[in-house]
Amino acid sequence: MQTTRRSGRDDAEAVLRAQLGLARVAVDGFAQGVTAYWLMWGTLGEPAILTVETAAEAQRRYLDTLRATLG
Repeated sequence: MQTTRRSGRDDAEAVLRAQLGLARVAVDGFAQGVTAYWLMWGTLGEPAILTVETAAEAQRRYLDTLRATLG
């Protein structure tokens, strides 16, 4: 009986995709939580909210770029 040998590449890509998905969820959750906090400050929190949204979008683009390298 012949056994199939695996290189592990497919498994590694699956794990990496799962980790990138988890990172995306973490970025989104953190941004939502921080935005909710700064909303309590009213107009004083607006600059912080814009900063958080900008940083979160940059992180999302970075994660999307990493995901695109997987093919």
